[in-house]
Amino acid sequence: MRKFAGSLLIAAPDPADNIELNDSAALMFRAIDGKRSVAEIGELVAATFGIPVDEIMDDVAEFVADLGERRIVDQFGASDASAPVPGPTSSPATGPVPFGSHRPTTSTSVDR
Repeated sequence: MRKFAGSLLIAAPDPADNIELNDSAALMFRAIDGKRSVAEIGELVAATFGIPVDEIMDDVAEFVADLGERRIVDQFGASDASAPVPGPTSSPATGPVPFGSHRPTTSTSVDR
């Protein structure tokens, strides 16, 4: 994750999958530590932003699933909101694209 011009960016293994994060999405990403579940991340976001938990849970689950599809976090039991979400992936073969790379980037904002 990098900060650039006031935005937080996640560099994915495929540069087309890079993501620009707003404040709530950045909080969710930082909360993915291999210990917290989707439900616990949802509770954290709800408490931080004063949003009812039941209104945020679908967004949290969708965000985490999107990170898994983009290979930014390891695969996890998406149907089990109580299972810990593995932390961000990184390996020499699939590690993040270096910040400032000249390869094209598609930015996706996560609203909330």
